[in-house]
Formats: sequence, C-alpha cells, structure tokens
Amino acid sequence: STPAAEASLKEQLQKELSILRDAQLRKDIVLFMSIYSLTYPELDDKRAGTLKAWASFDFTNLVFTVDKIQSIDPDNAIARVTWYMDTKTRRTQDLSSSSQTFQVRFAKEMGKWRIRSLEEVEP
Repeated sequence: STPAAEASLKEQLQKELSILRDAQLRKDIVLFMSIYSLTYPELDDKRAGTLKAWASFDFTNLVFTVDKIQSIDPDNAIARVTWYMDTKTRRTQDLSSSSQTFQVRFAKEMGKWRIRSLEEVEP
C-alpha cells in the first residue's frame, strides 16, 4: 500500500477511536458500543464491564496513540493502540494515571471501521 493510503487508513481509525474516547469521557454507552463490531467476542460482557468501570471511575483525561498499522485487505486492518488515562475514583476522589496498549483488529462494517477484537500487549 502507498504512504498516502496508509495515512488515510490511520486517519480513519483515529476518527473512530476519537468517537470511542468521547463516549468514554461522556459515559455514553450507546455511542461507546457503536464502535465495536457486532461480531466482537463477548460483546455483552464488554458492555457490562464498561458500565461497571464507569460506576467506579471518572475519566479526567484520555489520550491515545495509533501506530504499527497494517492493512490486511480493504476491509481488515490491525493497529497498535496505546491509551493514556487519568482517572478519578468516585468513592475516594483519588487520582491515578495509567496506560494500556492493545493490538486492535479492525473490520469494516457498512463502510465504517469497527473494533473486531483486541488484546492487551506489552508496550
């Protein structure tokens, strides 16, 4: 693939991830789940786990980076996504910072990139 195609793919993936970020910050579960593929494994568990986390924590800041993007075919891509999170525990108001890196598999569904699967990896 050409550098232009790779840049375009990165932009498209970042656009979907920025919607995911907004959904996290606003605690909008419908918007949050809309970024996940309908074939995402344990989709209901993902939803329940997210709501449970939101009950305990508020995100005060959330930033992501996308790298190592690999186009498999026009409808499938893999990228490494690192999330940097500042959270506040609702009960104690304690602040903490953390980061998580995932290998994310994206699939195109109805013209939009969706998260098909993800696994945590070492940064």
